[in-house]
Amino acid sequence: MRVSVRHLGTAFASALLVMACSAFGTAPPEADSGIADASAPTSCFALQFDGVDDHVTVQDAADLDPTGPSTVEAWIKLTKETSPELHVVSHHDHGGKAGYLLMAYGYGKDASEPARLGGSARYYNGASTNQVGFGADSSITIGKWTHLAVTYDGTSIRIHVDGKTMRTITARGTPPNADFAGVLSIGRNALSKSFPWGGLIDEVRISKVARYSAASFVPEGRFEVDPNTIALWHFDEGTGATANDAAGAHPGVITGALWVPTTSCTSR
Repeated sequence: MRVSVRHLGTAFASALLVMACSAFGTAPPEADSGIADASAPTSCFALQFDGVDDHVTVQDAADLDPTGPSTVEAWIKLTKETSPELHVVSHHDHGGKAGYLLMAYGYGKDASEPARLGGSARYYNGASTNQVGFGADSSITIGKWTHLAVTYDGTSIRIHVDGKTMRTITARGTPPNADFAGVLSIGRNALSKSFPWGGLIDEVRISKVARYSAASFVPEGRFEVDPNTIALWHFDEGTGATANDAAGAHPGVITGALWVPTTSCTSR
C-alpha cells in the first residue's frame, strides 16, 4: 500500500495538535469540511453613509416606475441627523410631482442624544403629492436597526415600521406614482442631491406588489428575489464600487459609502 508523504505529514500534524490541546486542557478545533453552505451568503455587509455626500446611484429604467401595486423598503440604522429630511430611497421630482420617495425625518439629534424620528413616503401622481407618514413619538430610534416600507395596493398607500402599519391613506391619481426620468438614489435626494443619510442602509428592495397588508407582520432580515421583485440590493459585496442587483438588471454605483460588516445577514 502506498502512503503519500503529504498524507503522513498531515496525519502527524493532526496528532501533534490533539496531544498539545490535551496537555493544555483545550479542545482541538473542528476540521473544515470544505463544503460551503450554498443557501447562505458567505459574508454580510451593509453600506455606511457619512451624512454629507455619500450615495448610491442607479440608472433610470422603465420598470423602476411601477404603475400598479408596489413596495419600496429598506433596513436602516441612523447614526446622526444631518437635515430635517433624511432620504433613504429617492426616485422623485418634488416640483414636477413625479416618482416616489422613502425617508425619515427628525429634529437635529444625534447618537449621543437618542431620539425617535418620524418616517414618511410620497408617491407623486403628476399633479399633486400622495404623502403618508407618522410622527416622531413612536417610530425610528437613532442607533437601532429599523425596517421601513411603503406599499401601494391599487387603492391605499400604507407606511410600515418594524412590521407595524403606522398610517394608511387613500391614493389619489391613476397611477399615484407618475414616471420620473431621473436616477434612483439611495442615501440622498436624486434630483437636488440634498437631504443626505447619516448611518447604515441595507437590503433595499423595489417590488411590483404590495407585500404587506396586515396591521402587523414580521419583516424578513434578508430579502429574496421572487417574480415580484424589480430590484434588490443586498449590499453584501464587501468591496468595490458596485452594488449588485440580486434581480440582475439594476446595478448601483457607490460614491463614498463604506462597506461595514454586519453580525448576521438574516437578523438585526
